[in-house]
Amino acid sequence: MTEYEYQELLIATASLVTDLVAVFISVLIAYLACAYLVGNKLTKFQLFAVSFTYSMFSLLIITLVYGNLMRIAGIKVSFFELETTPSVGIPLVGPIILLLSWLISIIFMIQVRRSPD
Repeated sequence: MTEYEYQELLIATASLVTDLVAVFISVLIAYLACAYLVGNKLTKFQLFAVSFTYSMFSLLIITLVYGNLMRIAGIKVSFFELETTPSVGIPLVGPIILLLSWLISIIFMIQVRRSPD
């Protein structure tokens, strides 16, 4: 591949990661708003259905972000023609932050659900 093609591939993949994170943040905020506004009024089934759907969607996005960050690392290795494997440390930071955000939002929903209000 030419230098231009590598750069184009990096830009497209980075743009995809940015879009995925934006979608994740939008869904996270919607779930937190739902938890805050109606969390204590939901039945157990409704709580399970909303939380399960949110969790599956969020974990899918986190997996896609991780995969694309690893793809970026692989593209950089190919671009610079290094003989090493891509670093795993940097691509893990973003997905770990997203995973912690997802976990905190689930805990928030449970706490709102248990509140006596």
